Amino acid sequence: MAKLIEGVRPLEKHAHACGGGNISVVTNMVWMYGATWGPTLRLCCEKGQRTRNCAATDCVTWTQAHARQLELVEVLRRNVVHDAVADVHVLLGEADPVRRYLARLPWFERHGACKLRLVEIAGQRPSFKHYMQYISTSLLGRSVVLVNQDIFLAEGWERLPRMLAPPRTALLLSRYHRRVAYSTRHSAAAAWAEGLFNASPPARGALGGARTCDMTGGNMAVWKRSLCTAREHNFGSYDAYAMRLVSPLTAGQLDVFDYPQNAWGGENIFLYILQEMLGLRMSNPCLTLVGVHMHCELPSSFGPSKVGDKRRGKKDVAVAVQAKMKKLGLTISLPPEKLGTLALRVE
Repeated sequence: MAKLIEGVRPLEKHAHACGGGNISVVTNMVWMYGATWGPTLRLCCEKGQRTRNCAATDCVTWTQAHARQLELVEVLRRNVVHDAVADVHVLLGEADPVRRYLARLPWFERHGACKLRLVEIAGQRPSFKHYMQYISTSLLGRSVVLVNQDIFLAEGWERLPRMLAPPRTALLLSRYHRRVAYSTRHSAAAAWAEGLFNASPPARGALGGARTCDMTGGNMAVWKRSLCTAREHNFGSYDAYAMRLVSPLTAGQLDVFDYPQNAWGGENIFLYILQEMLGLRMSNPCLTLVGVHMHCELPSSFGPSKVGDKRRGKKDVAVAVQAKMKKLGLTISLPPEKLGTLALRVE
């Protein structure tokens, strides 16, 4: 078994004792109140406040941040309670406060205590290397789907083990946009009980209750090309990656995956590594396996960053990845500007 990355350790012993389900989900969670995310938020100044810790423009309010956190908790809930899922493994920088918060939720008592595993990575945000290290050491032989934190599994996933049965197969899947109704009553109450919400009574009332995320509206058109459609190839945005590793990856192979999950072009670079370094056959059967993107609250900005994050460029990442692959004896060349040509045909 490959040595775990320093600071990466499962917090609970892995066991499939929950009954039902035959796939493992690996994901992460933004925890906006912790060290790995909170300090990067560009928070709007409150009335009369002007300090270096808040921004006058291109900022988010705490109410917006709270709403996004509740949305992500709903995504996690849907993955945990999914009938095809045996267990969910969440890689995050601070596990203890998340565990305390989740323990207050009714669905966690019924399903999460058995199916959910928090994996602390020592105050960092997970990179693709963290995910692949964890899958390579803790989930060998399992049918695994790695999903972005705002993707929940919908229809078709009971078929995944059969689709991964052919040796050296991996699936990269385009996403769906839907109108999703959900309730934040319990998740908001848990946040207030943990002292997370510094909201006024009116804001508290607005956050806790019935909500709807409608990703089908015209304001979401910026993501249109990333959706699953039978009419064309996906242009190269994948939010779910399914595989079944049967042997551990080497330290050199894992190092190739060492780049941020949110890097521009990161999905296509991931496809490139799986295909060229691991020799996996890739396909995009998103017409069968449905993953739903849920990101109505605090939507991504393609202009000034409101959360203070700067994404690594695809040229920077692609050059570094290919240099590491060259050290492994692989001399395949893919100019960064050609990454978009790796789009997979929708099946």
